[in-house]
Amino acid sequence: TVVTDTGSTKADVLKWAKKLPAGVSFVGGHPMAGKTGSLEEADADLFQGATWVVCPAVDADEDSIKNVLGIISTTGAESYFADPVEHDSFVAGISHLPFVVAASLVRSVVNDPAWRDMKSLASTGFRDTTRLALGNPVMHSSIATSNKEAINRWINQMIDGLQDFQERLNDPSEDCIVKV
Repeated sequence: TVVTDTGSTKADVLKWAKKLPAGVSFVGGHPMAGKTGSLEEADADLFQGATWVVCPAVDADEDSIKNVLGIISTTGAESYFADPVEHDSFVAGISHLPFVVAASLVRSVVNDPAWRDMKSLASTGFRDTTRLALGNPVMHSSIATSNKEAINRWINQMIDGLQDFQERLNDPSEDCIVKV
């Protein structure tokens, strides 16, 4: 029996997979093709050209891994093998942190007393920057709980980046405030 998943974090899932009965081979997976939308917006080509991370359990047999790779190939995605902890660190930076930043931006702005007046001025830049905040809060809470350490690391880096920007903003000798 082959079991796989499509969850956003892998380290905790692979710990859980150790409890599976003998004869069950677990091959963790994470298709990097997230999209917001309803079932009516389903896309048959969602995985076409996407990267699908594969994190097999250490005791997963070769045939099970090949089966999962076959499923990935059938969807048009490209497989990418990763260590579960490395995977969780990477997605914390490129997927989970963007949600945290978007949600924090929304909370910061909409909780301001001026939001009632400001919201009529919000245009595409605000919408594009905050789109991720519309994601399922229960799902994102579960992701954050299962990847707390990696997300905290990236939040600290983001705080450092914001503080650096603020220092340059307030430095009259700074000729270029925005540096990437």
